[in-house]
Amino acid sequence: HFNLIDLFNKNKNKKIKKYIDSIANNINRSKPIPINVDENIIFRAQYGGGNGFEFFKNISLRENIKKIISKKLTLLKKDYLCIHVRNTDIKCDYKSLYMNNKDYIHSFNEIYICTDDKLVYDFFKSKLKNAVCFTTFPHIYNKNLHNSNIPSNIKMIDLLTDIFVATNSKSIISYSKGGFIKFLRNCHKNKKYVLNMLS
Repeated sequence: HFNLIDLFNKNKNKKIKKYIDSIANNINRSKPIPINVDENIIFRAQYGGGNGFEFFKNISLRENIKKIISKKLTLLKKDYLCIHVRNTDIKCDYKSLYMNNKDYIHSFNEIYICTDDKLVYDFFKSKLKNAVCFTTFPHIYNKNLHNSNIPSNIKMIDLLTDIFVATNSKSIISYSKGGFIKFLRNCHKNKKYVLNMLS
């Protein structure tokens, strides 16, 4: 296999083409992918964990997306805390997260709840008057936000908003496991670089 990041590396284009050709031949040896085609070719990548930051560094945002995210950032008070809780496909003990960090959490003027589960947001909202969340949640419970009936463009804007809001926070606390929290922490460590993507 190849890293999706290699799509942006001109020196590795031949390697990628060779890999794609080998897949096509293994899927159907009698009908490999033709070299000259008019149709769009869609690349699909699926993975868990890893270092998504390396890929993220190579994307660029359209002006309308930058405006949406920048506007959301202006709605938050300076030096807010970000609490990240992944709780649909992978459960997290968010109640212990709150109890074990209660004094620290309450020391902030505003707390952004970065979560995939409305029950988590409702819990923190019941404990904190200054809890905020910009995520659009489905009306019907779903295994995760990715597979929910929320329109794709809204899901993508919400995801990007959470990334930049978490990055811009004073601090991120989380008990969650998985690649996304690792990615958010990496963005936070590289705050200046990530936030510069909005300019």
